[in-house]
Amino acid sequence: ERENTLQRQREGIDLVLEDRKNGKDRAYGRPPARISATFAGNYKLWKDGKITAIEFMKKENLPRTTFYRLVKRYEESYS
Repeated sequence: ERENTLQRQREGIDLVLEDRKNGKDRAYGRPPARISATFAGNYKLWKDGKITAIEFMKKENLPRTTFYRLVKRYEESYS
């Protein structure tokens, strides 16, 4: 089973390398989390104390770690 796993992994890596060699710049893996259009409004409500962080996460449908990563990115970019 381990040999099969390593073989499949090698095949996937080879496909990526072949694509890059041929100039195809496709994204592989999980797409990065993005700041939504509603994020700024919810951020202001959260910072003003009108909603909790949990409410903010639920509104944006974000897990905790992603929420705090996006907050940090937002604060670095827009503050």
